[in-house]
Amino acid sequence: MPNLGIAKLSVDCRDGISVVTHQYGKAPLQLHRPLYLEGHTYPTVYLRTPSAGLLEGDIHDLEVHVGRNSTLELRTQASTLIYPGKSQQTIRIKVNEGGKLIYLPHSIILAAEAHFTQKVYIELAKGSLLQYRDIWSAGRIAMKEKWQFQYFSNLIEIFVEDELIYREHWKLEPKKFSLTHPVLCGEHTEFTNMYHFGPWDFEHLALAIPQKSTSWCLSKPQGQVCRVLC
Repeated sequence: MPNLGIAKLSVDCRDGISVVTHQYGKAPLQLHRPLYLEGHTYPTVYLRTPSAGLLEGDIHDLEVHVGRNSTLELRTQASTLIYPGKSQQTIRIKVNEGGKLIYLPHSIILAAEAHFTQKVYIELAKGSLLQYRDIWSAGRIAMKEKWQFQYFSNLIEIFVEDELIYREHWKLEPKKFSLTHPVLCGEHTEFTNMYHFGPWDFEHLALAIPQKSTSWCLSKPQGQVCRVLC
């Protein structure tokens, strides 16, 4: 029997303050109580799991809804270890008009013999803002697990008003196909993508971006997309 972990979170604006209006967690996924850090008018919520990752047979399902003119910052407690065996995670995010989501999870670490599938679907309304970080590592390098996982599929699709405006799909099987060629992964073992949609203050955001990075921007009528590769 698969072990299904569920986390659902909704935020709406009440009298100028963003508040959590629905929060549900089913083990092994848990949502920490909302925190209003440094006097912010919006909550920061941490997603956590007692096992520190996904075990064989685990299925994690995360749903996040950001209401009109509300703001949410979502983080994880630590890196997520993908243990040996098959597991999967699906993330569904919806940000309504005037909403703002900052989602900064820690790294996914693919342990030896891991077989992991992740799907991320993000729906944005016009006038919404998104900052999303996607980061993963090719194993616990200190334990000599570099490129020892079986399979990794990572799909990201971002929609604005039901129009698909960005899609990326990694599908890696390092034991079948070498990934160390310079035009593939080369000598790198950790990969970070930062996505910014909407009129962000990029000078402020750049403070969190490593100096040794490659970036490009794509402008569209719906807003601005910026992807940063480390």
